[in-house]
Amino acid sequence: MDMLDVLDGARSRSRGMSPLTMALIGVLAYHALKGQRRLADILGVGLPSGSGFRGILSGATGRSVLAAGLRDLLDCFHESGQGDRAKSWVSIGPNKPIAPHELALVLGEERVAWLIHETAMPRDELMAGLGGALPELVDRLTPGGCVATEEEVDGIGVQGRSPTCSSSESGQLGPATPSVLIVEDEIILRMATADEFREGGFFVNEAANGDEAVEMLRSYSNIDAVFSDVRMPGTLDGIGLAEWVRLHYPNIRMFLTSGTLDAFPTNQPVADGYFPKPYVAAQVERAIKQVCEKTVPHAE
Repeated sequence: MDMLDVLDGARSRSRGMSPLTMALIGVLAYHALKGQRRLADILGVGLPSGSGFRGILSGATGRSVLAAGLRDLLDCFHESGQGDRAKSWVSIGPNKPIAPHELALVLGEERVAWLIHETAMPRDELMAGLGGALPELVDRLTPGGCVATEEEVDGIGVQGRSPTCSSSESGQLGPATPSVLIVEDEIILRMATADEFREGGFFVNEAANGDEAVEMLRSYSNIDAVFSDVRMPGTLDGIGLAEWVRLHYPNIRMFLTSGTLDAFPTNQPVADGYFPKPYVAAQVERAIKQVCEKTVPHAE
């Protein structure tokens, strides 16, 4: 069963699409559907129950939209500090519950307001319904315990394949989806790098300097790796940050970058990898994924 089958099955069982089912689809396809016409029109609400989805959510295109939306949703959970809860839905094992007010903070007010407008559901009813249904939906959309890559989307259910996930039994999202903290004081470079990492399948958090990175590492328990510039303002440069990470979070992998080669330490390596600027993001991504595949769970 693939992503469309899971959602369309709910429509068939209810002899039409319920507002909550519409809301679930809207959560996953928010960026693709917003501004495309009314959600009900796109989903074919009001058509006979055997009609299925149409338009932007039909066939392979629909699977790609929903897969991308699922990754975006999980990214929101990580960026809001709820990554452990989302991991429980993806991985094999019990699903951790989420309260309606917590889910509203994860989704953001703009998405919540759009869902209320499109489904005509009262806010409290909408958030309570989504909070109860999302854990099971994400669980069913991630067979094998991990999130499908773009290459695997069309094969889920169609050819009987599940996404590959070498670390699903340990509760991780798998080697394709580590969480990385990018630390860079040049905002344009940081945003561009973060976008490339997200396209490469990473969950991404951002910090403008070493001090901000320390606060994020203390607040978020789901960060697998740090990719940091060496020369930054503040009390901690990249070398100092790497030493702090090794002392307090030895299982978080550290990668450094700089525009000058002499910025990298030669007598005592403090990072798992060094990349001179300008770097190729794809090469950094591969290095981080390879190292994170071998990393044990974080030390508390």
